[in-house]
Amino acid sequence: MAKIEIKDLEKQKRQLKASFDMWEKTINDTIDAMKNARLENNVKKYTEDQIEEKVEMLRNGQQDIIDKWIFLGGTLDELRGEKKSAKPVVKKKQTEKTVMEQIAEVSSEVPKVEKKEDKTEPVRITKKTESVSNIIPKMDESNPMAAYDIIPLPSKGECYQNKQGRIAVSYLTAMDENIIVSPNLYRDNMVLDIILKEKLRDPEIDPDDLLDGDRDAIILFLRSSAYGNMYSVSTTDPVTKQSFETQIDLSKIKYKDFTLSGDENGWFDFQMPVSKDEIKFRFLTHRDYINLTKLDEIEIGSLRKAEIEKYNSKLKYYLGEDEELTVAERKEVTNAINKLEEWSEKFKDDASHFSHRATNELEMQIMSINGNTDRQFIHNYIGTMPIKDASAIRKYIAKNTPGVDYNLEIEKPESLGGGSMSVFLQFDQFIFLTDSE
Repeated sequence: MAKIEIKDLEKQKRQLKASFDMWEKTINDTIDAMKNARLENNVKKYTEDQIEEKVEMLRNGQQDIIDKWIFLGGTLDELRGEKKSAKPVVKKKQTEKTVMEQIAEVSSEVPKVEKKEDKTEPVRITKKTESVSNIIPKMDESNPMAAYDIIPLPSKGECYQNKQGRIAVSYLTAMDENIIVSPNLYRDNMVLDIILKEKLRDPEIDPDDLLDGDRDAIILFLRSSAYGNMYSVSTTDPVTKQSFETQIDLSKIKYKDFTLSGDENGWFDFQMPVSKDEIKFRFLTHRDYINLTKLDEIEIGSLRKAEIEKYNSKLKYYLGEDEELTVAERKEVTNAINKLEEWSEKFKDDASHFSHRATNELEMQIMSINGNTDRQFIHNYIGTMPIKDASAIRKYIAKNTPGVDYNLEIEKPESLGGGSMSVFLQFDQFIFLTDSE
């Protein structure tokens, strides 16, 4: 067995620590959810034994991480070390902030646009590769039992600063099924995130910093290599309107044609049709879309806050006017009002009364205008951009976004007249459960 270098050892330990923390969050959230679950008569839905049994099942799934940590020389105290508390969010009026400043508040980090120093030779795809999986399996030198593949990315690395167009991905193992069958991870929509963090060979690559299209290619490889190429789906015949079951061969899924070349920052050129301004833009990563969703929640949250406060005000009025409530009933209603007040305080009181999703996304995509990269300038520019220009650049980005081509032709059953029909395949977080039971 090859010797594990100190640098590699530390990378493995960081990866294990991140996985352990995710499991801890899932376990704690599960305990809270089960303890607070109530039936219609306000009786607890789960007994202590049921909660303990569920926690024990999750702990068993976490045990593999603990065993690996101890094998690498770590202690349980180190693994369970306390995390630093998050920095408080500083409130400012939204009209004074650019999208990048808002992102900094909700995620404590602004997407970096400057070029990083990279002392390693950039990895590039040497030939056009359309199939999802066609690379010869390799072995992990630090663990000869763990096989992996080098997966070509739909973006060919052109959207990243280091131009890395291929990524080493380990195969799913029996231990990964602890993640795949964990119901709590599906509840929190965390299954795919955790699997990607576990399976990427380079711990320095965060799957959240990949484009969604590149993530899709990795997920498809993991699914087909673990459970085979045949994937069962249910669809509807557009002619007869009848539903039927069929199977799709995942090996026939191809990448979209991607011919753009990014600059040293992973940015691309576009000229506005009306203003003729020269734009440089980037394709958004998975982390960018997470942050956009956070901004949506903050902005629309003000509406929810206002609605809750309106109903709470009415409840207080009715409570003051009602003379028939007993002391006990009045106490229950008062407690409910207090709970609603606590709930409303969780929403930002400086939030907008509508979502700025369209301009927020455009502001994150545009990186320079006629060579000007100042974020405040770009923010102001987008606010006065002609609609024709905004529509043109959105269509161009959507048309050229790298990814997997999910448009497929399938055969209809003879009972529905036979022949073929076009479908658009849509995957979700349950992709590893289909045909895996």
